[in-house]
Amino acid sequence: MVIYVDQAHPGDYDISTLSMSSCNISGPIHASLAKLMSLTVLKLSYNNMSSSVPDSLTNLSNLIILQLRSCGLNGSFPKDIFLIPSLEVLDISDNQDLMGSLPNFQPRGSLRDLNLSQTSFTGKLSNLITLCLLHNNLSVDIYSRYDRDPSPFPALRNIMLASCKLRGIPSFVKSQSALLYLDLADNEIQGTIPYWIWQLEYVVHLNLSKNFLTKFEGSVWNFSSNLLLLDLSSNQLQGPFPFLPTFVIHLDYSNNRFNSVIPADIGNRLPFVRVLSLSNNSFQGQIPESFLNASSLLLLDLSRNNFVGTIPKFFAVLTFRVLNFGGNKLHGFIPDTLPTTCTIQLLDLNDNLLEGSIPRSLAYCQKLQVLNLRRNILTDNFPCFLSNISTLRILDLRLNKLHGSIGCSRTSGDWEMLHIVDVASNNFNGAIPGALLNSWKAMMRDNVNVGPEFGHLFIGTVDNYDPKNFKDLLSHLDKNIAVKVS
Repeated sequence: MVIYVDQAHPGDYDISTLSMSSCNISGPIHASLAKLMSLTVLKLSYNNMSSSVPDSLTNLSNLIILQLRSCGLNGSFPKDIFLIPSLEVLDISDNQDLMGSLPNFQPRGSLRDLNLSQTSFTGKLSNLITLCLLHNNLSVDIYSRYDRDPSPFPALRNIMLASCKLRGIPSFVKSQSALLYLDLADNEIQGTIPYWIWQLEYVVHLNLSKNFLTKFEGSVWNFSSNLLLLDLSSNQLQGPFPFLPTFVIHLDYSNNRFNSVIPADIGNRLPFVRVLSLSNNSFQGQIPESFLNASSLLLLDLSRNNFVGTIPKFFAVLTFRVLNFGGNKLHGFIPDTLPTTCTIQLLDLNDNLLEGSIPRSLAYCQKLQVLNLRRNILTDNFPCFLSNISTLRILDLRLNKLHGSIGCSRTSGDWEMLHIVDVASNNFNGAIPGALLNSWKAMMRDNVNVGPEFGHLFIGTVDNYDPKNFKDLLSHLDKNIAVKVS
């Protein structure tokens, strides 16, 4: 289908709104659309235009909303469209072959919401409320000429400049008194996190991950903030434990160089946290029991640190969905006190010094998808009591001291979703029952054509937490993991 206007009778089309997103429209945007002089809303996103944007659209002088997201657009975008006096919302994102340069915006212009992510624009930016320029190569002024220069963006509330090669925090951010959302991830930003960034009074979302930040400026321990999400992961931050925003829901300090002891009262200071990741640092000492008071916690990742001691008591009390203590120096037994209401979907205790039996109360965890107990000192039989967990997909028991035969009675479940089993380097003996192998139906699937049920492990596991792809998870396991029992 192609949209065009009869140029001989343009007056016959007194249309103010044209909304045809996701309508399988193909072919170029016809220049005759510019004859719809009353048009205020034009929405053609998610169609296959595969064309350039006609210059004639600049004649739509009453246009308020223009949305051309993911249309296969190419060529140079008409600069004057940015300057349509009435235009408030412009979304031309996800058009990788669309290029252009930003104009000198009028300070009193109407444009308030601009999305150019996944395009190839260059130029300087101007006064907006929402600035979304993800994955571009922009020329952004990192530093003002003078500290007292007025901000060119006095009304910004949302700044999304991830993967823009900024190499610094833009100076205009400092004066954003109404800012709510700031994403500067993956920008090769080096050095110190400035103290003023914590003084942005209304910011609730701050993402500085995947940079080269090394430390905090000044002390932020007593700082009060409204942050709900703070992501400082994948930097080079070091030293003592960083600060804990009181109202935070999602907190990620993973993949840094912190090397202190976690505060004993950490759980008391995070009453609302749902996602907490401190993985891949050098944190020391015991895991605080105060996590028991973080009653909203759904995901706790303390993996790949230097924690010692035993598994804390809160292990069997909180309603975790993801719990990862792997890669530490924990010893003792795995508590066999999981409740009948167990909600765990991923339990990872690999590479510790745990001994004894695999807890029978794990059978209560009827939503369990991944159980990783590799590289411990467990002495037990093959865990047939887990076969009634129909959701189990990965069972990794490699490098323990498990013994006996590998086999389960016919009264056990069939593990229909089990996709990976690794029991190598144990003390098992005897034959592997063919009936057991036949019951692992998921292993018979073609890896190239994995069904949708294997696409994601944790869809809906934790609110606002990216689901982990099944194949991505495998890459975190040992490269020698066996799909078949070895």
